[in-house]
Amino acid sequence: MWPLSRKQKTSAVPGVRCQGVLVQWDSSGERWEFTVGGIDYAVHQNPIFDTSLIAKLPLVSEWLTDLDSQIDEEIRRNLKGWCEWTGEKDLVAIDLSGLIERSEIDVSYAYDDWGDLGINVVIQDGKITGSYAGD
Repeated sequence: MWPLSRKQKTSAVPGVRCQGVLVQWDSSGERWEFTVGGIDYAVHQNPIFDTSLIAKLPLVSEWLTDLDSQIDEEIRRNLKGWCEWTGEKDLVAIDLSGLIERSEIDVSYAYDDWGDLGINVVIQDGKITGSYAGD
């Protein structure tokens, strides 16, 4: 027997701290994840985190504020035939994977009244380009 045993080292979760935000890699989901202002963000399938995303968060916030009534219309349209919408929605997470290359985000909404149905709204350059629902 070899006198020194080789123990497998546990790998630390890769992380980046940028402008006070801790961004961590989730290897099971193959995405970077972080939370700012109570909103969860993700960047999928890119092993290198682009720190310039943090500086673009105010723009994302502006888009969501400016488009709120149009987002409501997309939610209402996607819920038609599923349930009567009361006007309530919870922002679940924002996928920033396309923000740098295409100026595009994918915003996930849900609410208890909707059961397990989630609704995503795709925004590009401050305009809604699509929406979809899924469970």
